[in-house]
Amino acid sequence: MALAFADAFNAQHTKGYDADGNKGKDFFGIGSPVVYSNSNNADKTVSLTAEVVDSTKVQATDYQIVFDGTDWKVTRLADNTTFTATKDVDGNWRLTV
Repeated sequence: MALAFADAFNAQHTKGYDADGNKGKDFFGIGSPVVYSNSNNADKTVSLTAEVVDSTKVQATDYQIVFDGTDWKVTRLADNTTFTATKDVDGNWRLTV
């Protein structure tokens, strides 16, 4: 919920100008999401990073992240929407929402 609020506020804030006539800037800094690994993971060398490019696709609900040995699958549990991570040019797994 905080992500959606900050993103919407920033979008409006950048449309205005300050008292000196300077174009508005983002009011809130939005950090990058963090993906933590479980200490019980079978393969400790596999990792996933995430990036939010469209905050409207992120919902305040639980997500399940599973590596099946080949691909990362992220499922939003509230509606069973599934996202699949891809490898970047360096071979690192990335999830972009």
